[in-house]
Amino acid sequence: MAILGSGPAGLTASYYLRRMGYAVTVFEREREVGGLLRHGIPSYRLPKGILDREIRNLKIMGIKFVTGKTLTESEFEAGSFDAAVLATGAQKFQDPKLVHQEGEGVWQALEFLKKVNQGEMGSLKGKVLVVGGGNAAIDAARSSLRLGAEVTVAYRRTREDMPAFDEEVEAAIEEGVRFTFLAAPQSVKRDAEGHVVGMGFARAKLGGLDASGRHRITVESGETFIHDAETVILATGEKPEKLPWGVEPKPGDSLCETNRENVFVAGDVVGSNRTVAYAIGWGKRAAVAVDAFLKSKKVDFSRIGIPGGEGISMRAYLERYQIPGGSTVSFEEINDFYFPEIKRSKPRHLTLTQRRNGFGEVVKGMSAMQALKEANRCFHCGDCVMCDNCLIFCPDVAITRTESGEGYEIDLDHCKGCGICARECPRGAIVMMEENI
Repeated sequence: MAILGSGPAGLTASYYLRRMGYAVTVFEREREVGGLLRHGIPSYRLPKGILDREIRNLKIMGIKFVTGKTLTESEFEAGSFDAAVLATGAQKFQDPKLVHQEGEGVWQALEFLKKVNQGEMGSLKGKVLVVGGGNAAIDAARSSLRLGAEVTVAYRRTREDMPAFDEEVEAAIEEGVRFTFLAAPQSVKRDAEGHVVGMGFARAKLGGLDASGRHRITVESGETFIHDAETVILATGEKPEKLPWGVEPKPGDSLCETNRENVFVAGDVVGSNRTVAYAIGWGKRAAVAVDAFLKSKKVDFSRIGIPGGEGISMRAYLERYQIPGGSTVSFEEINDFYFPEIKRSKPRHLTLTQRRNGFGEVVKGMSAMQALKEANRCFHCGDCVMCDNCLIFCPDVAITRTESGEGYEIDLDHCKGCGICARECPRGAIVMMEENI
């Protein structure tokens, strides 16, 4: 099995395929494995030691990694590969083509973050202007701040329209990053020697909502302004490069299929929601697609889809688990009398001073005690945990334990349908229905 790309989608696909018994080789064109996880996400969010540990575990499983190489079509066809998964990510810069953009002092966000993650970026003094509103923009801004710069993020829409994670924006504000909204970039300003001295913007005006749920913008023709800066970082988005080997994804396909029956896609090259979590989900789907193809199986999403979301259960696909049926239990169906109110634990964080002065992991996670406390807050909605409430409160003694001791039996000849058992069930596991016979 060949996997092209070692980002979150490629690593996930390789993990599940290896777990299912396939020999897996991952090809990565960079010198190090990890893709976006290594080169795009700063270490204050994802310490590289954690990534290295996970990759070591994959190697121990028997997954082979080939770095500094891209697998060619002829090598794939001539090799001993039964199928391939293309997980090459979205790394093509969406160029805004600003006036005077080319030259020293202007960075593309992923290029800048790669330098930071490789330790090749020294101190960054003066004013830095980051253009964009996604996660890459916030990562670039917070990284610049840690390198010593005074940082402003300029975005053409409003705070509410920013696609970046809200908690990351809040963290950036806490650390001292400034924001300028409704600023449509026009040109990079340079002095006579070619050094960046600022950036010109036109004032944007909000319109109606587009297909993504964000506001469309129009540019006010007469209202412009200049923002001082010595460095500009363009975080205006990335898109997938053209896939190799003439491969085209099947539009709207939920199983990562392409115009070639033994080649599949995963991650940002197929999904429009470009986050690590979604890439991991697509990697799992790709592994299912490969296995189903090689075994001539038909995938029943009604059997493996996780209710209320887009995820799938690998255990259900492998027929080692059956996803519970029935409707989702709402909070109103929970008898919260039986649950003491316990406030949510807050993860530990570095102090603001520590955050501004280094790349240590900001969110330190929970202690073992906090984790246990959080686990105990779970209601187990809809699950019968054999608490005996139904048996104890039944006024007609119509409920007894089964002979095996797992579950209950209801004597319908004596049950009067009072509903006390359902009302006293802490977790909403009992449903009463009226049938017309």
